[in-house]
Amino acid sequence: MSTARKKVFPADEVRGCKTTEQLIEFLGKQKQNLGLKDKHLDFLREQEFKGETFLNLSIKELIDIGLKGEPAKTIIKSINKIKNKNQADSGVVEFWKNLLDTRIIFPIPQDFEDAELKALDSYFMIKVIRIA
Repeated sequence: MSTARKKVFPADEVRGCKTTEQLIEFLGKQKQNLGLKDKHLDFLREQEFKGETFLNLSIKELIDIGLKGEPAKTIIKSINKIKNKNQADSGVVEFWKNLLDTRIIFPIPQDFEDAELKALDSYFMIKVIRIA
């Protein structure tokens, strides 16, 4: 019996950050990929944001609490990267799940040899059924 592990996406990990330090630790590990600098993390720590709150920030909210210009845009871009990564991965997973559940029937000529059918079966990871 196999146990399937649930894939965790970045937005799910951020939502799981229940403390400010958990959020800062996660973002710190990803800061290069997200385009963040230490000053951005210091600001988020100072404001005591947690995971869900961070993901729901708007540029207006950042400006209202004192962050100006490019730093505000950088933080919003990092949030969008996290959210878009989640959506992109989710879409790919759904595509493959749906494809695996789909049955596609292709007519195969009657004169196909058994060896050719076995090759198709193993190469394409499909079930080849000969219909008389």
